[in-house]
Amino acid sequence: MSNSSETQGKRPLLSDRNYTILKHISAIGLPSVGALYFALASLWHLPSAEQVVGSIAAVNVFMGGLMGAAQSSYNASDAKYAGDLLVGETVDGFKTIQVAMNSEAAAHALDTQTDAKFKVVPGQIPQ
Repeated sequence: MSNSSETQGKRPLLSDRNYTILKHISAIGLPSVGALYFALASLWHLPSAEQVVGSIAAVNVFMGGLMGAAQSSYNASDAKYAGDLLVGETVDGFKTIQVAMNSEAAAHALDTQTDAKFKVVPGQIPQ
């Protein structure tokens, strides 16, 4: 795990799971429900089609704003990194790199992943 207190302090607004759920609701669920109600309301003379669809659209716009804030929070956090690449230099002038995983779970997951993202932290290798 990284020794940087800055790395440990930055947390995203939403968890990956919650972000994915909200993204699917706002991209697929609410527009589908709005379109369905609007179509059925005109066929079956259901009440307040414009108000219902307008309300669904307003909720969807609000969720889009929340998703934007969550994305900004995620990008500003270190949640996207599996760990840090600590870069240093030996007394001979050779570059050295150490990998510091952010969690034990991230370290164990490496053998099942096809890629991982690391933050480069220069001058941080302990002597």
